[in-house]
Amino acid sequence: METVRSSSIGAAFDEIAGRYPDKEALICEDQRITYRQLKERSAQVARGLMALGVEKGEKVSVWMNNNPEWVYAYLGSAKAGSIFVSVNARFKTHELEYVLRQSDSRAVLFQDRLHTTNYMEIFREVCPEVSSSVSGNLISQKFPLLKHVVCVTPQEETGTLSFSRLLQFGEKNISLAEREERQNSVQPEDLIMIQYTSGTTSFPKGCMTTHGQVFLDALAIGKNMAIDFTDRLYCPLPFSHAGGCIITLMKGLLRGATIVTTRHFDPEEALKVIEREKCTCMNGVETIWLEMLKHPCFDSYNLHTLKKGWTTGPAELRQSIYEKMGVKRFVSTYGLSEATANTGTTLADDPLELKLAWNGRPHPGSEMKIIDRKTGRTLPPGQEGEICVRGFNVMKGYYRMPEETSKVIDPEGWLHTGDLGVMNEAGYFKFSGRVKDMLRVGGENVAALEVEGFFMQHPAVKQVQVIGVPDPKLVEVPMAVVQLKEGAKATEEDVIAFARGRLSTFKIPRYVWFVEDFPLTASGKIQKFKLREEAIGHLQKRNCS
Repeated sequence: METVRSSSIGAAFDEIAGRYPDKEALICEDQRITYRQLKERSAQVARGLMALGVEKGEKVSVWMNNNPEWVYAYLGSAKAGSIFVSVNARFKTHELEYVLRQSDSRAVLFQDRLHTTNYMEIFREVCPEVSSSVSGNLISQKFPLLKHVVCVTPQEETGTLSFSRLLQFGEKNISLAEREERQNSVQPEDLIMIQYTSGTTSFPKGCMTTHGQVFLDALAIGKNMAIDFTDRLYCPLPFSHAGGCIITLMKGLLRGATIVTTRHFDPEEALKVIEREKCTCMNGVETIWLEMLKHPCFDSYNLHTLKKGWTTGPAELRQSIYEKMGVKRFVSTYGLSEATANTGTTLADDPLELKLAWNGRPHPGSEMKIIDRKTGRTLPPGQEGEICVRGFNVMKGYYRMPEETSKVIDPEGWLHTGDLGVMNEAGYFKFSGRVKDMLRVGGENVAALEVEGFFMQHPAVKQVQVIGVPDPKLVEVPMAVVQLKEGAKATEEDVIAFARGRLSTFKIPRYVWFVEDFPLTASGKIQKFKLREEAIGHLQKRNCS
C-alpha cells in the first residue's frame, strides 16, 4: 500500500477514503458503509460539534457499543480537533459519573438503549438536571463544564439533541471551509483521545494519546500483520477499548481494509459472521478466542478465509488458533493503554516456534528493556524483570493525575509497565505476567501465567485463572479458579492430580474453585483483584462449613 502522507487522523483517513471511495469501510450487522459515506458522515459530525461550540482541545465523551455512530463520532471528533473520551458501553452510573467528571467533558454522545440497558435512564440518574434543562445549556453542579447531551435516538428527549439534529445543526451553521480549516489546524502532537485504563487492578486512569501516536501505532501493527486493502477484519473487541479502536479499527481503516463488527460479542454469532463475510483477519484478547474455539458448534462453521490476526494469551492458546482455526499468519502481541495500545509484535510470516515463544520486537521509534524492580538495573538477556518502554507510543500522561503519571514514567521517559517479561539477544521480548500475578510461595516465585497455560491442556477446562491466597505457613499458595467446558465434569482432586509429577509441587494449586464465569472489566479482561477477593471469601465460607 502507498504511504499515507498525513499524520493527523482526520486527514489521514480522508486520504485513504479518496483512494477507495466505493469500497466497504464498515459492516455492522445489517449496515454497510463505504469509505465515501464514512468520510462524509464523519465530516458532518465535525461540523455538528463545531456548531455546538466545542472548541479545539475540548473533551467529547462517547458512550456507545460498536456501531456506525461510534465510528462517525471518533473520526468526526478527530476532524474537529476535539479530544475523544472513550467511555465503555458497559459502564453504569458510578463509572459514567467518574469519567464525565474526571475528563472535564464539554459534550457527551450516547445511544438511547441496548437490549435491556436504558442509557437515557442511567444518564438521568447521574445528571438529573438534564430533565429540566434546555438543549445546549445544561447546568449541572457535578459536571460544570458539560453543556451538550446528544443521544442516538429516533425521538428527542428533554434537554438533549438527537444525533440527526446534530448533523443538521452542523450543516446549517458551519461551512465546509470552516470545517476544513479546523481539520487542517490539527497537528500530530495534538491529543486525539483520552483512553481510560481497563481497571484490572485499580480504578481507571485516563491515558492521553496524540494523533501521531495513534497513526504510527496503527500503521506499525498493520505492517507487521501484512494488512492491506483486500483484508476484511472481524473486530469482536469493543471500539471503546484500545485494542478495538487503535489496533483494529484504525489499523484497518488506515490500510483501506473493511472492518466487520457486531454490536456485542457472541461466540457463535462471531463464527457465523466470519463465515458469511469471508473475513480474512480477526483480532482478540484471550477470552474471546477461547469462547469461539471451545464453542460446541465450532466445527459447524467454515473459517477457511481466516488467515491473519493478533492475540494475547498463553502459547497453548496460540497453538490452538494456528492448528484448529487455521490462522497461520497470526501475530503474537503485547501492549497496554499507557503505550498507545501496542508496543510490538511478531511478524505474520515468522516461524510458528518463534510466535509461540515470544511476543515480538519493539516497533520502530520505540525501545524496550527489562529491569530489576528493586535496583532499577537493566537486566541482561534471559533474566526476568519488569518491562519498560520508551518512544513514540508512550502516553503523554494520565489526565489530571501528575503524581500517578510520575509513578509510571520516569525522568528519562521510560514507562514502567508493571508487567514481567524477558528479552533475548535478538531483541525479542516475552510477557510473563503482571507483577501482581507473581505468587511468592514459601520463598519460591510462581508465575500465574505459566500455571494457567499448563492447566489449559486439561480436557475439561475451558478457562482457568491462578491467584495467590493467604497461607499461615507459606504466606500464600496457588488457587486455580476453573471454568469447565459445557457438559464437562471434573472434581478438585481431578484438577490437582493432573499436575502431580508434571509441575513443581510449589506450583500445584492447593485449592480449586469451579465458577460459571469470571468478573470482567468493561473491556472484557478478567479482574484478578476482584477474583482474588471473591476467592478468599469462598475459602472462608468453605472453612467455616
